[in-house]
Amino acid sequence: MAGEKPGTPRRTIIVDASEAFLASVLRWAEDQPELVVVATARSGPDALAAVERHKPDLVILDAVLPGLDGFQVVRQLKTRPGAPVAVIATFPASSAARSEALAAGADGFVAKEDFSAAFEMLLVSLPRPAGGGERDH
Repeated sequence: MAGEKPGTPRRTIIVDASEAFLASVLRWAEDQPELVVVATARSGPDALAAVERHKPDLVILDAVLPGLDGFQVVRQLKTRPGAPVAVIATFPASSAARSEALAAGADGFVAKEDFSAAFEMLLVSLPRPAGGGERDH
């Protein structure tokens, strides 16, 4: 995209009800120079609040969340101006879940069992936000 700064890390929110998976993704994200985690959330409503507060470039979220599932969260996010890029992760990954994620407006879908390898490949194809990763803090 024009005006994009490729070296600018994407401000990222990670959302998962599983403390173990959340911790695992946080450890993985620390080694990704393209990402900087600005917040985490454990439910759909908390994810929406975190997005409103932190204005991330990228949201990585589980399909199964308390309150609102990941598909509902993505649908709501994508109605907002300047919506972040959204990637749904789930286990087990099925073609039905992938179809539902994309129908909800997700920009990507990854299987939790292959998260690190799959996400690294997906990351290069994800769109950058209009601001090129530069948002008000």
